[in-house]
Amino acid sequence: MTIGHDSKIIELRNVTKIYKKNGKKITGLNNVTFSVKRGMVFGLLGRNGAGKTTAIKLLLGLLHPNKGELFVLGRPPSDVKAKQKVGYLPETSYLDREFTAKETLLFYGRFFKIDKAVLLKRIDELLSMFGILGYKDTPISAFSKGMAQKVAIIQALLHSPELLILDEPTSGLDPISQREIRDFVRNEKDKGKTILLSTHFLDEAEGLCDHLGILHNGRLLRYGAKDKLLQIRSTYMLRTSEQCPADIIKKYQGTKNTAGEIEIRIGLNEKKEIFAQLKEHKVEIIEFYRERERVSDFFSRVLLGADDE
Repeated sequence: MTIGHDSKIIELRNVTKIYKKNGKKITGLNNVTFSVKRGMVFGLLGRNGAGKTTAIKLLLGLLHPNKGELFVLGRPPSDVKAKQKVGYLPETSYLDREFTAKETLLFYGRFFKIDKAVLLKRIDELLSMFGILGYKDTPISAFSKGMAQKVAIIQALLHSPELLILDEPTSGLDPISQREIRDFVRNEKDKGKTILLSTHFLDEAEGLCDHLGILHNGRLLRYGAKDKLLQIRSTYMLRTSEQCPADIIKKYQGTKNTAGEIEIRIGLNEKKEIFAQLKEHKVEIIEFYRERERVSDFFSRVLLGADDE
């Protein structure tokens, strides 16, 4: 079975998963329906215990639903042909710390029956892409957490998967390693890779995801395109060159960003006046746009509403 360019890479239809613990039933997912099309970066958000890990395990075929259907690349998750096209980064990667990076990746690559010569070339390409080629013969035990995480991501990429499932890829990393991993996700996004990203970092979801789903107590509270979910605000953001006169900056309480540009938040009724002033002083307007709420505000608004129900 093949799927078209615009087809659903992930699809859940009314999926329910119930666990039994100490004679009690615990609902992991409750009648959840969503899909992820080719080329999307889908952010799966929620508090601890919301159902994110259950959803991921179901998509990997590690769990089976009590009710409903799941499809990965048009096939059931347990189908070997579906598994062969999925790359998975777990929240905690269990790499053998006595293995070198090369030995680790050779071990994982053999699961996909990749020709050894092709696999060795692929390993070098990916290690180089992540800037750690010079450490390929170094034991994982000597790696920083950020370097080890790069090896864990590379194992998910060895077989050039169509779908990447990343579970908390930047959790516990230093800021530089976080930025490098996020840059990698952006690059994969630009290549058209389909990615499911589970993250606690809402600014990460803000910058990387184009679609979002919020899980809460096993229920999917919101799902859709990020730009349609986030509320439009009544304020506008104006970004100008650093030549903006000091009196204008003071009047509108502007601030300077890290690039040295001036950022000014205004109401619609102030637009005509400030544009005239900037034109008079020949100040370059770099960007002007209406603001939306941030993902963190949206997340809080949705969960507060759910808690009030």
